[in-house]
Amino acid sequence: MRTKLIFAGLVLALGVLGVGLARPVYRQWKQDRLLARAQEALARGDLREAGLAARQTLKINPGNLEACRIMARVTESLRLPAALEWWQRVVDLAPDALSNRLELARCSLLEGDAARAARVLQATPPNQQTNAAWHQLAALVAASLNRPAEAERHLAEALRLDPTNRLVEVNRAILRLQARDSNVVENARRALEQLVTDPTVRSHALRHLAWTALRDGNFQRAIEYTRSLVADANARFADRLLHLQALRGGDPAGFASELAELQRASAGDLARVRMLGGWLIEQGLLSEAERWLASLPPEIQRQPTVLLMRAECLAAQTNWAAAQTLLQGEKWGEEDFLRQAMLARACRELRQEFTSQSEWRAAVRAASGRSRALGMLAQLAARWGWEREREEVLWTLVERHPGERWALQALSEFYLARGDTRGLQRVYARAVEYNPSDLAARNNLASLLLLLNAQPQRAHELAHEAWSRATNNPAFAATYAWSLHLQGRTAEGLRVLESLPPDRLEIPGVALYYGLMQAAMRETNLARKFLAIAETAPLLPEEKKLLADARAGL
Repeated sequence: MRTKLIFAGLVLALGVLGVGLARPVYRQWKQDRLLARAQEALARGDLREAGLAARQTLKINPGNLEACRIMARVTESLRLPAALEWWQRVVDLAPDALSNRLELARCSLLEGDAARAARVLQATPPNQQTNAAWHQLAALVAASLNRPAEAERHLAEALRLDPTNRLVEVNRAILRLQARDSNVVENARRALEQLVTDPTVRSHALRHLAWTALRDGNFQRAIEYTRSLVADANARFADRLLHLQALRGGDPAGFASELAELQRASAGDLARVRMLGGWLIEQGLLSEAERWLASLPPEIQRQPTVLLMRAECLAAQTNWAAAQTLLQGEKWGEEDFLRQAMLARACRELRQEFTSQSEWRAAVRAASGRSRALGMLAQLAARWGWEREREEVLWTLVERHPGERWALQALSEFYLARGDTRGLQRVYARAVEYNPSDLAARNNLASLLLLLNAQPQRAHELAHEAWSRATNNPAFAATYAWSLHLQGRTAEGLRVLESLPPDRLEIPGVALYYGLMQAAMRETNLARKFLAIAETAPLLPEEKKLLADARAGL
């Protein structure tokens, strides 16, 4: 009997052990399966499925690098602000991979944040800055920052490192197309026309030649370039849209014929419907877009993307009653929050305030569990000028999805534009809560608390801590110096600022506090000089009052 009990206990123990061992194996199997599904969906252009599968993968393993990379590509394709933070997460997970940093810099550049792209590139380890791809991207960033000489140097170095790469020559010609000297522009155009003969860069050269011709209003030349571009076996659908744009400017009959052909060829392909419909809306061809979208096969018409484009067309034509009728139709599944948001706008425009508020609240509730959905609502609210609604959605993002750091940045810009110091203080208090090691956030919080005369002891401690860990940072020095001044230690504060290189004192935000402290010491000439520099800075209301009081005192 005892032997049987021992055997039964052993079997039970092995069973428990087996379950314990099976759980991580099952989790890994499920993770691999979801990731494969995400990769397959991305490859076929199904962004919704790719994003859904990638997010499910990240629920199992938040550190899955490939899932984060897929989320970065999905959000970038959807033009969502979260794309930058997903690429940042990819860099954080694999900081030694140059390709990840280049993707983050490229995305920053596409989002119009060339300054961030420059910071990302500068943070690349020195031994990786000898890479031709790094120099190519650095050239594009320099060009965006209006530093043509620096851009030329980077392209020259890229060509030295990779002399057979004709794409570098294309990029150099593209850069020179932006020059003011007409001779330089013409030589660059000729260089691109020569590069058209090289099959490895032919498409790139033709696209930029066409864009330049369109920019200059030379539609016939643009038609010639785009006709060659779309004749290539590897032409993209976007190239046909570029050809369509050239025809619209230079050949109305050809435009009508080509548009009809593209509409016919795209009708059963949702990805192409999105692109062509979006192009028509961007071009202001709203009636044509709505007519075509309404004529698509029923299974395509019912897609949320198509319904949303139709609603946008009706909204742009201020046909709010028709938009309301369209949006009160069938549900949009997981995208129903978009229908509710658009319906909220239609109702507001029709003076149906109660219904509008009800629909908007329903949209936010439906989206609250998904950061992507909330991000889209924030974008819609910004586009419509719904400031209060945008603010609320961004705070919902911050509260429910703290990993979406772009939301705090958006709130910071929002409050800065409004001159809302208390709003900014709330943002940086949350930023410090989420990441206590963020020195910039700690310094900003200290500065705002000092301006608001709130929690002075904490403000002094934060200011000293940030400065002591980066004494050469002008912003940190200015905050700490002002903290010392408010404690009656003005001379000590001035010594902190004067330890900086002299040109750093002329940074407008630093000059304000240096000028204020010189005014307190009755150094009139110095105070006037630096307070005049400070007037060029975007100041908060409390800073403007400090400046005005100091000038009045002088």
